[in-house]
Amino acid sequence: MKFIKFSILGLLSTLFVSCGGNPSEADKAIVDFARANGFSIRANKVANADPAVLFCYSNHLWEEGQKDEAAFWYYVAQLRSRIIIYCSEEMRAGSFSEAEAKEILLLAGFYANRESLEKVHMIGGFYRPELYKLVMEFLGKTINEYLGGDQELWKSTIDRVVEYEDTNPFNPMGLVPPPVFKDDETVQKMLNGNKEGILELRQWIVDNADSIRVQRNRNGLENHE
Repeated sequence: MKFIKFSILGLLSTLFVSCGGNPSEADKAIVDFARANGFSIRANKVANADPAVLFCYSNHLWEEGQKDEAAFWYYVAQLRSRIIIYCSEEMRAGSFSEAEAKEILLLAGFYANRESLEKVHMIGGFYRPELYKLVMEFLGKTINEYLGGDQELWKSTIDRVVEYEDTNPFNPMGLVPPPVFKDDETVQKMLNGNKEGILELRQWIVDNADSIRVQRNRNGLENHE
């Protein structure tokens, strides 16, 4: 595969600005959610939001009964977190303090209440990639189980995510602290592969529609189509 010779890191730092446009109501809601829960988003732009905040927002929507929107933001967070996980230099992706990590795990639903966190100790905090993987796996089971019952919704959610990320790309250089990325080629592969991967999931849903329904019936799960 050939790669265009330009600085990926320079591109990532300017993508959001080049998109222009006014923030959507959904974006404003995320900024308000972050602020209300003690998190900051640089310049109040969701392009700069840590994926952990979006995972928490997804769980918030789920608990509010807005399951379709929860699924959408989960997938956005998942795509963005993978950029950090797979493109960062080892141990240089940035980390959360113990207090921040506990708040994220609580808001993401990993812990039921603050009391359950009292005996949990995270000496030195929590590296971003490890926390992303933990939350992604925890929320993913619920989200994918829900979407699997309505394949049209599943596919349309993926379409929305792809469109959103095309027009509102992630700016990881807006994180605090920003991650230290590997070489440009690795980053470019991940940016390309991220989109290809979720589109492959969409095609897998199309190709396996009947078997998905059968398997869900065997597992006692509803199909809403």
